[in-house]
Amino acid sequence: MTDFRRHLLAILWANLIPLAGFVLFDWSTTIFLGVLVLDIWATVFWTLCKMPFAEKRPPMLQQRAGRIFGTLAQKRGGISLLDSLPPIYPRNIPTIFVGFLNSVMLGVLSAVLWVLPYPDLTPTQLGWILLGGLVVFLVRGVDTWRGYFRDRGYEQHSSRTVALDQTQQLLAVGILVVSIVLTAAVTGNTEPPFVGDYTLVTVVFLGKFGADLRAWHISSDPDRRGWFTRIYGSPDTEHLFESVTIPPEDPTVRVRPARPAALADALFHGFLYLFSTVGFLLVLLALTGLFGAPVLTAAGLALLGVFMALRAAVRYLHVGTLEYRCYDDTIVVYDTVLDEPQARLERWSITGVSASPTVVDRIGGTETMTLESRVEQNSPRISAPIGSAEIPAPDPDATHPVTVALVSDAAPVLDALGLGNRL
Repeated sequence: MTDFRRHLLAILWANLIPLAGFVLFDWSTTIFLGVLVLDIWATVFWTLCKMPFAEKRPPMLQQRAGRIFGTLAQKRGGISLLDSLPPIYPRNIPTIFVGFLNSVMLGVLSAVLWVLPYPDLTPTQLGWILLGGLVVFLVRGVDTWRGYFRDRGYEQHSSRTVALDQTQQLLAVGILVVSIVLTAAVTGNTEPPFVGDYTLVTVVFLGKFGADLRAWHISSDPDRRGWFTRIYGSPDTEHLFESVTIPPEDPTVRVRPARPAALADALFHGFLYLFSTVGFLLVLLALTGLFGAPVLTAAGLALLGVFMALRAAVRYLHVGTLEYRCYDDTIVVYDTVLDEPQARLERWSITGVSASPTVVDRIGGTETMTLESRVEQNSPRISAPIGSAEIPAPDPDATHPVTVALVSDAAPVLDALGLGNRL
């Protein structure tokens, strides 16, 4: 049985279990809706579990900006936590954040779909709902493990294409909730469940099952180009990961940022986030809470602390984990934690060397210098649809300026490249 058929079978099982309970075992509409909602939550959970491991890159990932998400999006390589799992890629974190926000909205809307028609819930109904929810959770989990992890489906996806099922369910559930509210408003029926039980079950089942089936149909047919795939792309239009080319010989010089300087630099940039737009808004939120709303003060300070810590961690990953490897005519920026080269610069393309000391350099006695580039290939803004196959993959060996940051002595790098008299 192919992966696509296994996935279709899992979709059929997950959607038919609540329907079979309603038809054959005399489940109430409350139980039917409860199991269906838990199936939606299971999809949300397993989607978020898959996103960190997606190996492909979205076509426009290199154009993402920002001190936190932009820095993570540019990172190459992944971290292997367990031998039985593929690496986790930091570049997927920005998409995971968006997926988390979509998951929260989907969870709230599906909960509204559950309690809006039937606000009361008995212990017996809750027991049946939990039993049915456990079954569909396991069905979705087994399908995820077999198709995505065991059969290496993560090699064919980016974090964005993984989110297709979740996004279609968000749209479907949103339409269902709005339809119920509009129906109640038009008919003037303000008493739950607003419509008949059989009508409600039919509409909800067909809406959710149709969304699942549509997502499967698009994913199983590479020639099918729905408008969802033009937003999220399809596995065939996402870019394969390509590594930066490393010279075959051993490097002549290896230089790393000084560890104390890298930590101080990370803490300093975390503190600077206080003066960013987001930091300023969170400070205003905390100050607003002082006028009789201490919850807002606590929330503002807590969020500010989280973002400042995240900024510091991302800054350390951006600079503190690097190693500058010099070859006869090339310098390679290598990330020792992600075990992946990040960039390279050949000597012939270096137009100049400039000292660019930071605050940490002046205090700690370290050095930071920039190797200016003759050929700077900035990626142009793309006007084609996101899911279009016309978007070219970025060249991993494209020439860009390289900053050698926070090193105790930059002279070995300049000498190795024959640039000792250029600074």
